[in-house]
Amino acid sequence: MYLCNCFENKNEYYDIKLSGDGHLSINYFTPKRWYEYIGFNLGNQKRTLTVSVPAKFMGAVSASTVSGDITMSNLGLSEALVVSTTSGEIGLKDIVASGQSSVSSVSGKVSGNILGDSKDYTIKATTVSGDKNLPLSTNGNKLLNVSTTSGDIDIYFTPAI
Repeated sequence: MYLCNCFENKNEYYDIKLSGDGHLSINYFTPKRWYEYIGFNLGNQKRTLTVSVPAKFMGAVSASTVSGDITMSNLGLSEALVVSTTSGEIGLKDIVASGQSSVSSVSGKVSGNILGDSKDYTIKATTVSGDKNLPLSTNGNKLLNVSTTSGDIDIYFTPAI
């Protein structure tokens, strides 16, 4: 079971589907055209979509946006975590992912903390025009692949308790 909390109206809405195999799909629809986002518009409000999953959820998570931030916290996954945005920031807090993980952004900062030891990871971190604090490592059995074209990479490892 999941909980989804979001703003909707007759012109802006989400198509939310849960498949028989447990795959949750959420797609946002709006009739606005690209030029309607230019200029001053009192009707443009920041939209937030919040998805909560049970604490015992251990599967894989894949989240992506075209123009929006993604924030995740308190996830313990037995599979992969894949997060990407074209124009937005990615923030992660208290994340454990046993599978191959990859937090990417074309134009935005990638930040957060991962529960565990960096020695357990093979780390690939690239940015074209930004700073990064992650060391490159090829020794771990878990993969962490972080990339951004125009933004900083600011990820820390916190020992799991």
